[in-house]
This record gives sequence, structure tokens and C-alpha cells, in this order.
Amino acid sequence: MNYGRRVDSEMYDYLLDNGMTREEYRFFMSHRLKRWCIMGNDYYVTNEHLVSADGNTRAAGRSSAMRPSPGSTTTATACR
Repeated sequence: MNYGRRVDSEMYDYLLDNGMTREEYRFFMSHRLKRWCIMGNDYYVTNEHLVSADGNTRAAGRSSAMRPSPGSTTTATACR
């Protein structure tokens, strides 16, 4: 939302159901915050966890489909 992109209706319902007000949503859509955003992503094998139906978690290990190229662990994107 910091990038000023509207969310789909399912996500909008989720946000409202979990405490976001319509006024807060409108703030993000109207204040053009994109120019101030810098997005950085760090990847570590320990970031990914599997969550079972009973809520227990365990490390996903190397079974995950998304993996960076060898030697690349961090990306940063300026949003201008």
C-alpha cells in the first residue's frame, strides 16, 4: 500500500476485519508515499518455515521453491 497500489477486494476485507479503517486505507492511496520507499529483501534459509494445521512450525530448509542465485542474498529496489 505504500506504493499506492489498490489491493483486491479480498485483501481489503481482510484489512478492515483486522483493524484498518477506511480512512487509513484512503491515506495510503492518496499520499503518494511511493517516492519515499526503498524496499530491501534479505534472504536466509532460516527465513522460511512450514506451518502445520495445528499451528506448529518447523524450518523449511532447502525444500523451498524460491531460492536466490548462488552468491546473491540481498536485493534493494528504490521505488521512484
